[in-house]
Amino acid sequence: MVLYLSIIFASGLICSFCNCLFAQDYLGATALEIINITWLAVLISFLIDALCAFMIRQIPERKINEKSRFFKVRKWEKKLFSFLKVKKWKDNIPELGGLLKYFDKSFVQEKAESKYMMKFIKETCYAEIMHVISLFLAPIVLIVLPRNFLLTIVLPVMIVNILLQIPPILVQRLNRPKLEFAYKRLKRTEEMAENKE
Repeated sequence: MVLYLSIIFASGLICSFCNCLFAQDYLGATALEIINITWLAVLISFLIDALCAFMIRQIPERKINEKSRFFKVRKWEKKLFSFLKVKKWKDNIPELGGLLKYFDKSFVQEKAESKYMMKFIKETCYAEIMHVISLFLAPIVLIVLPRNFLLTIVLPVMIVNILLQIPPILVQRLNRPKLEFAYKRLKRTEEMAENKE
């Protein structure tokens, strides 16, 4: 979480500083106006993401089909995960599920049951849907702020927001096949134990 907040804060500072230094005449704005618009763009982007997350969480769990083609991980994606070394940096991506009292995906419980593992799989689906939709809703910030700030302030803020949506999507897609494999094994073990009884 600290990493993401640091990236957002640093991006806002760099954007404000560069625009105050190099684009003040072009924008026809005071330094204070530039700073205010920059942080307003950051705030609007954050609120769009928060609203998207809230709306996605309203979807009942039974409506999330983890077997859908949308969630299926392709062979070329596995090569991409390897090329991008997702395994090395995936634990640095913030996990807000536990913080927001939904489901903590930062670790797998010891002695997990199949029911828990299925819940985990569904949570990766929720997270992926939320980040994909946030990615496509990011351009809303371009519409709501004054046009003269579009190129030098609003567009860079939107690009940073889009780039921050991509790593969590990759992590969900990397983790889900492993969770599905663990789920099948646990389910089989539980069924065998029930048959013995």
